[in-house]
Amino acid sequence: MSTQPNRPGEGNKPQNQTNSTTTCIVGCKLPAGLLIEMGSKEEGTYTSLKLNGAATLRVQVINGFGITKGVPTALFDAWFKKHEKRTFVKAGLVFKVDGKDMDSVEDVAKELKGQKSGLEKLDPKKLPANMADVQKHVEKRTDD
Repeated sequence: MSTQPNRPGEGNKPQNQTNSTTTCIVGCKLPAGLLIEMGSKEEGTYTSLKLNGAATLRVQVINGFGITKGVPTALFDAWFKKHEKRTFVKAGLVFKVDGKDMDSVEDVAKELKGQKSGLEKLDPKKLPANMADVQKHVEKRTDD
């Protein structure tokens, strides 16, 4: 059994998938996405799934959230329960919508649009004050 995460465009099928056919749609605002893992390799219960992120190529992004369709609900719910106290989960950087309702996904992504991951790209024209020397260098390069 392979434990490599699936790449975008390969269907993002979970490895060692459970028999559950109920799926959900997951939004993830982390730039590189997230590998969710449950179970144990030693016990043969290991399951993993790569969630698309905000900067994942060739995927649908809504209001800064990479969208992964067809995620087994049981897998995501178990992962979410295990990690619900993590800062990025509590901040709403990962969410799910049951079923296939893209309108609901768009509504949740719009509601959470303002959430910051802390990993956003910096605007070189709005750098923090303690980076004044870097900003001068950036301005010099853009003036050329």
